[in-house]
Amino acid sequence: MRGLILVVASGCGFSVTAGVGADGGPTPDVIGVDAAMIDAPIVDDTDDDDDGILDIDDNCPLTANPDQHDEDADVRGDRCDPCPQLANADIDMDGDQIGDACDPHPTTPGDVLVVFDGFPVAVSLPTGWTQIGGFNGDWVVSGDTLRLDTHDTPHLLRYDAGAGRTTIDLAIDANLPGANVPSMTAIVDGDATLTTFSACSVLVTEQTRRLQTFANGSFSASADVPGTVTIPGLHRIVAKTDATGMACTFSPGAGMSASFAGGNRQSVGLRIRNLRVAIHYIAIYRSP
Repeated sequence: MRGLILVVASGCGFSVTAGVGADGGPTPDVIGVDAAMIDAPIVDDTDDDDDGILDIDDNCPLTANPDQHDEDADVRGDRCDPCPQLANADIDMDGDQIGDACDPHPTTPGDVLVVFDGFPVAVSLPTGWTQIGGFNGDWVVSGDTLRLDTHDTPHLLRYDAGAGRTTIDLAIDANLPGANVPSMTAIVDGDATLTTFSACSVLVTEQTRRLQTFANGSFSASADVPGTVTIPGLHRIVAKTDATGMACTFSPGAGMSASFAGGNRQSVGLRIRNLRVAIHYIAIYRSP
């Protein structure tokens, strides 16, 4: 009877092995397991994402991030953080895998993080960005920031965010190089050359710090930003487009919105003039 069982099992693609147990007696028959595997030790992979950082020391143990960059210092690396630029406590009410503190629409699902860059690696121009205006080498990544000294020449930086409404969120530390009126502009809904766009711009004059919005490249509305005249210090600018217009915030400072018939164009970016800037991070989101 046992011989018959062996023939049938073998015909089904199984194997039966038997060996000598620790007490000298036979070990139970094991189906589908090679005898050599029974005594093999279990190997624990201590670097699950194979990025060269042991899991115990890795701030993204399941996502490769050899640079270990952590922009918001929440002990979670940028590449696995649902809100890499702001501490968020894993709150994601709409379940779209973007933390509420960063989500352009925290109660409506569908937003997608296109790119986040905290600039951990020193390069001339970050991957995916196109420079418009100025000279090669003007933009330099150094000290975890993207740096630029524009003087009187406007410098633009463009990224293709893909189809859909867009949001650009960035933090800038700026200083004034001279007497000319400086500006820093977050561009959304732009064309391929950033000739036509909508944008949120902060201008600094001797009298005021002014938040302005532009629709299709033309001045649309403005509001004075509360605070001192000088610009040094870390400032966050968020510009986003929706179905009927654009919302703009400047922190610390003010927020405003403007209505326009957007073209649903794919380019987002920056325009800097008369400023020395250190950009700490740039996040780009796409919304349905």
